[in-house]
This record gives sequence, C-alpha cells and structure tokens, in this order.
Amino acid sequence: MKHLLFWIVALGSFGFFAYSVSRLIRHLRVGKPDHRLDDIGGRLLRTLRVAIGQSKLFREPGPGMMHALIFWGFLVLLTAVVEALLEGLVPGFSFAHIVPDGLFRVIAFSQDLFGAGVIVGVLWAMIRRVIVRPKRLAVGWHGTVDALAILAVIGLIMVTMFGQNAVRLHVDQAHLSGARFVSASFAGLFAGMPVESLAPWFDGFWWVHIVLVLAFLNYLPYSKHLHVLTSIPNVFLSKTTPRGALKSIDLEAEGVEKFGAADVEDLTWKQLLDGYTCTECGRCSDVCPAHITGKLLSPRKIIVDIRHRLEERGPGVAAPGETPAHVGQPLVHGYITPEELFACTTCMACVQECPVNIEHVDAIVEMRRNLVLMESNFPPEVQTVFRNLENNFTPWAFPASTRADWSNGLDIPRMADRPEIDV
Repeated sequence: MKHLLFWIVALGSFGFFAYSVSRLIRHLRVGKPDHRLDDIGGRLLRTLRVAIGQSKLFREPGPGMMHALIFWGFLVLLTAVVEALLEGLVPGFSFAHIVPDGLFRVIAFSQDLFGAGVIVGVLWAMIRRVIVRPKRLAVGWHGTVDALAILAVIGLIMVTMFGQNAVRLHVDQAHLSGARFVSASFAGLFAGMPVESLAPWFDGFWWVHIVLVLAFLNYLPYSKHLHVLTSIPNVFLSKTTPRGALKSIDLEAEGVEKFGAADVEDLTWKQLLDGYTCTECGRCSDVCPAHITGKLLSPRKIIVDIRHRLEERGPGVAAPGETPAHVGQPLVHGYITPEELFACTTCMACVQECPVNIEHVDAIVEMRRNLVLMESNFPPEVQTVFRNLENNFTPWAFPASTRADWSNGLDIPRMADRPEIDV
C-alpha cells in the first residue's frame, strides 16, 4: 500500500512539475530568437567557475559561504533524494545493495557532512534575513515570507533525512555509524526501542522528507526561488561577446516596423529567462551608480518587472484566442518609466556583480532604443545634442567645418595641414 500510494503521489507531482516547466517554456518562446550555443567549451568552463564554483558570490565572503553551503549541499544530497524516491518506487531499494561498501561509506559520509552544512547555511540565512537584514534584502513582506518558507522547507528536508538515517543505524546499518556521524548523534533518541517499533518512525520521516521534496520542486516554478532551477542554464547561456558589446541595429532594414523593445515580446527569450532567474539578491542595485546617487533606476526592479509582465502577458501571447493578449499595462510606461531607463549609464557594474550572469544593460538599452526611435522620447538634457546632430552632423551648434576655429591665431598645427601623418 505504501508503494502504491507513493506511485500515485509521484506521478501526480512529476506530472504537475512537467506542466509547470512547459508553461515556463511557452512563456519564454514569446521572446525573439537569440543564438546562445556558440563556444560550448568556454560556456562549460564559465558555468563551472560561476555557477558551480560560486565565484561571484565569494566577493562577499560571509554571504558567499552561506550560500555555498546550501548550494553545494543540495548538489551532493541529490544522492539522498534519488535514493528516497527509488525506495518509494521499488520496495527495499537502497544504494547499499548496488554499490561497493567502500563507495557507499563515502556516499553516507558526504550526505551527513553536507547535510549538516546545509542546516548551518539555512540558520545563517534566516538570521541574516530577520535580524541582520541588509538593506538590499528588504524586498517586502511577501518576499521575506517566501524566502523564510523556502529556508524552513530546506531545513526540514535535511532534518527528516537525518531522522531516516538515524533509524537505519538501529535497523540494518549499525556498521555505518562512523560514516553517518551526524545521524549517529540522533540515533540515541531511538536507543532501546525494539526493531519492529522503529518502522513507523522510519516511514514517518520518509514520507515527510519525500513530500517536502516534491512540494518544494512544484513550488519553485511559482516562486522567486525559481533560480534554483534556472541559474545554471542561465550562466551557461550568457553571452560570450565582450561584456560591454551592445547588439547593433540596422536602421535601414526593410520591413522592420519596430525598433527596440516596448513590451516583453520585443525582448529575446534569453532576456526573459533573465527575469525568471533573478534571485532578487540586490547586488546589482548595490553597485549601480545611478541607484546609489538617488536616481529612480534599480537594475533589480527592471529585471523583476520583466518577470512580472511576462507572467501577466505571456499566456495571451503564447496562446492567442484562449487568453486575452492585451492585459494590463505595457512593460515600458506601465511597469518601467523612461526616467528609470535613461538613468542607466551602461557602466555594466550590475552585469559584473550578478551571481547568475543576468544581462541587465542589454534589456535596458533595447527599451531605451524603442523610446528614442519609435516615440522620439528622450531626456530634455539631450534634445539640444540630438537637434544639432540632425542639423549640423555634430553634437555642437556649429558645423564640422568650423570645429577647429578655436585654434585660429594660436599657432597650433592642424592634422589637415599634415597629410603625411597617418591617424
């Protein structure tokens, strides 16, 4: 009965997760094409360094170590999750039955070691969210509750894993007490209990553990913690051209009716994936010179607004006829104001600091191009410059032919008088 019930729960959970992933993919396909599969070797190396090695997060050693404990722990503890899932699907399954004893001891030791690291990281993160609370983590009550709920679930997943292993030490794995050194400290709670009375304890820990894992998996696509699933692909797919290189546009292209981006369907699928990958950590806004000096721009807000607008407009564009396509306010003017976009200096500090390689500036520039080229909407500070460019082909209020007049009578040589010089 236990295994039959689990088959029903597992099929339902993975079915709903597959639906959620397909929904996200449909939304991403709203965006324009973007080739991101060049230089596979370089992309893999960068993924190992940035995503797996957490190199950008370690620029702040304390928070970096906290996040690394949780992230690396999750990677290692996939073995425990897979074992628990297979145990529900196949009666009596255990890695101990299919791998050499020495290897299984390594697996058991790593599970306890990294599980303890995850718990330390979770407690550290909770203290930082609730007590220390840096300004950049002030994301409103909904964001705080979401973060704390996720952390609590991760902590409980670890505790129930240790509970299962503690019971196993009494039932059939007493020889692993040295390897399962953390679980062994819990095993004392069950000392003296007959083996037959331990089965309900094991089943209780197992069910809570596996239900939390499946619930966590299905909650992620609807949470800001979706980056747990998208961060590694996003780093792999980040652009390989120089960081400051902006995409050129052909102003004379035939058949083009719109330049730049006014709404989410004008952005590329990768820029939409950036929205789903944002961790809302605020590192980008912390280093943004415009944000620091009190301008309206917040790179984090720009990316989060893209995600919110995609969630609102995506269904209508992905499935026209089934859902109204024109709902809510457009991305530019509705979610993001021109003042925010024009405050950007394109210094790339936000891109440099983002731990998941989000490309804020490319999206900002695309929206700014739409304002300038489609709406003739630009800050009043540059109107004189634009007018001079149109009339005189220079930023100044006089033609290029008079540009060197300031040097008249100063006995300063001109390049035009020195044709032999190569510039």
